[in-house]
Amino acid sequence: MFTSKSNTIIVAELGKFKGSQWMPLQQDQEQDREWQEDFPVLPPSLLLGLTPAKQTTVKGFVYLVNSLIKSTGDPNNDIVEIGMGKGYISRILASSFYNYKILGIDVNGEKLRSNLRIHRLINSDKHTDLTIEAPTNLPRQQISNNLMAVNALLDDRPSQLNNVIMSNLPFFSLGKPVGTMVQICIVGLNLCGDLSYKVVENMCFSVENVSYSIKVASLVPCCAHLLTTFPISKNLKRQFQDKPFTLSQRLVALDLCYYIQEHLPNVKPFLKEFCAKSANGGNNVMVQAILL
Repeated sequence: MFTSKSNTIIVAELGKFKGSQWMPLQQDQEQDREWQEDFPVLPPSLLLGLTPAKQTTVKGFVYLVNSLIKSTGDPNNDIVEIGMGKGYISRILASSFYNYKILGIDVNGEKLRSNLRIHRLINSDKHTDLTIEAPTNLPRQQISNNLMAVNALLDDRPSQLNNVIMSNLPFFSLGKPVGTMVQICIVGLNLCGDLSYKVVENMCFSVENVSYSIKVASLVPCCAHLLTTFPISKNLKRQFQDKPFTLSQRLVALDLCYYIQEHLPNVKPFLKEFCAKSANGGNNVMVQAILL
């Protein structure tokens, strides 16, 4: 049951990250400052509409996404962003600073059209219209340079993400040698309620796919009050049972880590702080996962 009372179980569990299979939360401020100094200086056009706090959030998220992808040693990773929203993350990752090929998914088609118009304005000198023939029942796909947007909803069907990726494999494969396996990173900032768990369920469905491979993931859950059930992982259920606990974004991230470990045994999940707690409404813990 949810309660406003503090609970030492949470603190103790977060403390178990050190010396275990979990990576500790980055609480050393000097270390935080050190990696923040590595942020590239982005042109103002890529930061349009972002408050200073939101800039810190987005830069930290993008930095750690890029670092995780680079740690795989595979230069051919592409990105699928869940909940593309206003498109800040996709535009930065698709820019010349990172040059990733991005497929953005969002349920709001009008937002996607607006995002792509902005992307075309920013990259007007590099804009290329592409026509890709791919059989799909999804709503209209809009393509701009190395950024594609798909108007789709990740519902309770665990095959939905796989369907979206499979329908857009020609986009990812364009420019790659024939027969190259498409390597994908799943990212999502501020995934509301149950959405981060649905993403993991979809990842489970995609594990055996022979056309592409999900190598890494970076997910930030939010809106814990919108969860239909909590905790979901067997590990946290055993620990809490009928004990009261404080529902927080960090606790949801921990539960998501356990959930990934229980359903994807070949994937190593860990937690990282990517911005100050005040910068993103208290949602400053990212769940990252890498295929072993």
